[in-house]
Amino acid sequence: MRRRERRAQALLVGGADAGSFDSGGIQTLMSVDADRVVALASSAHELWSLPVQIVIALVLLYTQARVKREHVHGHRAST
Repeated sequence: MRRRERRAQALLVGGADAGSFDSGGIQTLMSVDADRVVALASSAHELWSLPVQIVIALVLLYTQARVKREHVHGHRAST
């Protein structure tokens, strides 16, 4: 419950505090927030895509090694 209260307080800017931010400062804060959201989205995509890339690379490597081994030993299956 305390964490939620702190978040709510962080989002609210009192009347006296509002005067300390000019339009340029507010625009800078919004720009930084937008950049952080974009970075989070990129990181989230890397989180799921990297394991997929590793699995694909291992499957391709295994396939190539199996084909080479069959070719070297002459046990190529006829299809």
